[in-house]
Amino acid sequence: MIKQFFVAAFLCLLMISAPVSPVYAKAKAGEASVREAQRQLSELGYYTGRNDGLFGPQTRRAVKAFQRDSGLPVSGELTAQTKSLLSHKGFSLREGGYFRKRNAFFYWPDRNHIAASQGIPNRYMNVALREEGTGLLSRFTITLNGAPIFFANNQPGPLQVSETFSLPGEDAIVVTSYSGDAVCPHKSFLLTFRSNNTYAGPKEIGSCSGFVEAGVAGNYLIIGFRHGPDHYAARSLWRYANGSLAQL
Repeated sequence: MIKQFFVAAFLCLLMISAPVSPVYAKAKAGEASVREAQRQLSELGYYTGRNDGLFGPQTRRAVKAFQRDSGLPVSGELTAQTKSLLSHKGFSLREGGYFRKRNAFFYWPDRNHIAASQGIPNRYMNVALREEGTGLLSRFTITLNGAPIFFANNQPGPLQVSETFSLPGEDAIVVTSYSGDAVCPHKSFLLTFRSNNTYAGPKEIGSCSGFVEAGVAGNYLIIGFRHGPDHYAARSLWRYANGSLAQL
């Protein structure tokens, strides 16, 4: 009896100390990934089933619908691109999270100057911002090799220009100006400068918020707009890549 007890105890120790099967570990990781995707798809309104970690027909249909609406290849599979976009789309624009506040204010202390200018750094082209005005209102012009490509008139404060975002073969900036419209007080635009010495834009981004945050995720530029300085939930999210700007 005592011998049988020690044999059983020894076998239990072997089972406890045995390494986890790589196949089992991979299966558990896959289940966790599917469960997280189900949660995100549910929050976005694509999935109404249980978060069980099983990639069944209902989950596949939800993935396809999300991919179709987001402009991704519709495969029905949880590709790396799909999982990345799912994470970004549900992300809160909280300071210290994935997105960081990127808007820089071009500002000259003396508001009574006649004109002032400074360069906008990028890898490919000669881009500069010029401010003209006296008193309370200013006119801002962005130039490319000396030629104007963007105007913002009657600005009561400094123009918001993001730092430059580097994407494959092109650099991008986001410009936000005051529109003077009570319904839509701000307008934002995307300008891109390419390695072949061409530029695109300004592409208007459909948001009236002046609270802009952005960040590069892989080959994408993700642009988010908040409701206000103390509201971290995204008012709208936009994605830019390869000349295509789309709302998420």
